[in-house]
Amino acid sequence: METTASIVEVHEILRSEHRDPHHILGMHEIEVNGKKAVAVRAFIPQAASIKVIDDANPEQIYEMKKIFNEGFFEAVLLEHKKFRYRLTIVDYLGNKWTTYDPYFFNPYISDFDKYLFGQGTHYKIYEKLGAHTANKTPSTPSIFMG
Repeated sequence: METTASIVEVHEILRSEHRDPHHILGMHEIEVNGKKAVAVRAFIPQAASIKVIDDANPEQIYEMKKIFNEGFFEAVLLEHKKFRYRLTIVDYLGNKWTTYDPYFFNPYISDFDKYLFGQGTHYKIYEKLGAHTANKTPSTPSIFMG
């Protein structure tokens, strides 16, 4: 099975041991044969198939290849730049849904938050954890540029 990601890191994702899933999952700029491209990666164990849909042009649909049976998928889009997208997922029972990829969004917890939390001195961690109202609507998410 081929992927543009580090196979060691993919196995860490499969075992839920990766320290920074944003580094692997979501959309990432890559090079293929010296040309710019993007790779979209998702780990959805219950998915039988996944498609990437361009938000700006919903007719643009890209099939993701199942790299590992545990649910790791990847689509390599040659000569593309990063764009807003959603995933259409079909599970093994035939259920189908479309959603934003959680790794499409910027991480909300900073390294400083993690540091304070680890020390036990983050006195406002409740502002970071759990569900909260956000200023942005799903139609205008920010793109993770990492």
